[in-house]
Amino acid sequence: MSEGKEEKRILLVEDDKGDAVLVQKVLIKKKPEWNVHVAEDAREAVEWLSKNEPPDLIISDYRLPLGTGLDMVRTAREIGKYGIPVIMLTGTGDENLAVQALKAGAIDYLAKGSDETKNLPRIVERVFREWDNIVERKKTEERLKYMSAHDTLTDLYNRAYFVDKLKVYDAAKSYPLSIVVGDIDNFKAINDNFGHQIGDEILKYFAYILKNHVRSEDIVARMGGDEFAVIVPAADEKVVTDFCTAIQRDCKKFDAVNMPRVHTQIRETAGRAELELRVSLGFATQHGQFDNMEVVQKEADRRMYEEKNRKKRFGEREIVVQVLQSVMDERLPRVVEHSERMREHAISIGTRLNLSDTAMEDLSITALFHDIGKMGIQDDILCKEEALTEAEMELLKQHTIIGYELLRSIPVLSHIAEYVLHHHERWDGYGYPDGLKGAEIPLFSRIIFIADAYDAMINERPYKSAMCETDAIEELKKGAGSQFDPELVVLYLNDIASYEYGRLN
Repeated sequence: MSEGKEEKRILLVEDDKGDAVLVQKVLIKKKPEWNVHVAEDAREAVEWLSKNEPPDLIISDYRLPLGTGLDMVRTAREIGKYGIPVIMLTGTGDENLAVQALKAGAIDYLAKGSDETKNLPRIVERVFREWDNIVERKKTEERLKYMSAHDTLTDLYNRAYFVDKLKVYDAAKSYPLSIVVGDIDNFKAINDNFGHQIGDEILKYFAYILKNHVRSEDIVARMGGDEFAVIVPAADEKVVTDFCTAIQRDCKKFDAVNMPRVHTQIRETAGRAELELRVSLGFATQHGQFDNMEVVQKEADRRMYEEKNRKKRFGEREIVVQVLQSVMDERLPRVVEHSERMREHAISIGTRLNLSDTAMEDLSITALFHDIGKMGIQDDILCKEEALTEAEMELLKQHTIIGYELLRSIPVLSHIAEYVLHHHERWDGYGYPDGLKGAEIPLFSRIIFIADAYDAMINERPYKSAMCETDAIEELKKGAGSQFDPELVVLYLNDIASYEYGRLN
């Protein structure tokens, strides 16, 4: 369907027939493809909603027979996975009611009247765009939340989730409670001899075996590499022994011939199809004799064999970073380009500070995602080709808080959330969102602020031309000690000077 011709279903809840006809006429005149259904009161609206597919929007008068517009807001919130946006219609002078509606969850409001009603189609179009962004952000948060708790290869829980659940069980002290730890034997040899793609198939197959044997109350996780673990509540040694025996039995039944893709690739890679799946399992059961569940887990590890490598956390972060980059690239391509340049500027400053490899990695990721909160800002503000109004600027400033909340919800990136929150704080304390001053501002936030400002100055924006590098450097000098950390400005200017010298020579 072509842009602007998308069918939308709108439920209009309005008891005044004259107003209902007027609103219907205004909407359909602007967008004939919009389907507007009218309900005269809250009860009729709820009944219609129960019998029909959810509409794309509800427009409701605040004052209704058999209910109020707030009832419609509450009803809309409960429909579908993400709810339905509601625009509230109020009488002239009912601004207090409009505020109540917005607090209750309405996305916008409009004072009734012929002049105001003319603006309704434009408001509806904006609400549709805004709601699409809200839903997409929620979907992204859901994906990231799922990824923060799950291993993407096997769909089992990951180490972080396992550890959190273990703490819950530890606090409850509900015994007996067992932990099983499993590790695939000779997994490195499988990767070396048959390739990592086959190795991944083996990991997924072992995960499949585990899922087939755990109970609904058990927590099964891929802890990293070829290491797996299971929390088995309310289970004594006999139950867990039987569980381990069943796992071993199914692993011995493994036959690559029954996995055609694996079977074919093994023959192509190694000229043979012999491949065994063997695992080592160990378990320990807490009856109250161990100090805590951490000790139980260590005992299970000891009974299995020496733990293998612990690269899981780094791998998880890489996956999450890739997903975030992909989402941003699709939603905010211009911001991604800016962030890539920003990363180079930030790394230049970090190098001058002799930061550790770990710190440099954190700084790099902070630079990449410093503007991730702009995914929560409406497009008409982000893409505006002239200077923003004061109100629009206040909305745009919210991107630091949105980015902070998003990153804080991702365990592997939560530690950089604070840097993103404060990357618009000024050295003199007149920045946002918290007005931090001087060294109160996190170091990485100070670095990002300088790099962000410099890149913004030397690159063209929709509402301003690019500065030459000389003028941009002068602006950094002027801002040193007021906007920017003066010592970092000196470091960065030295780096720019060194780069220019090297380029010329």
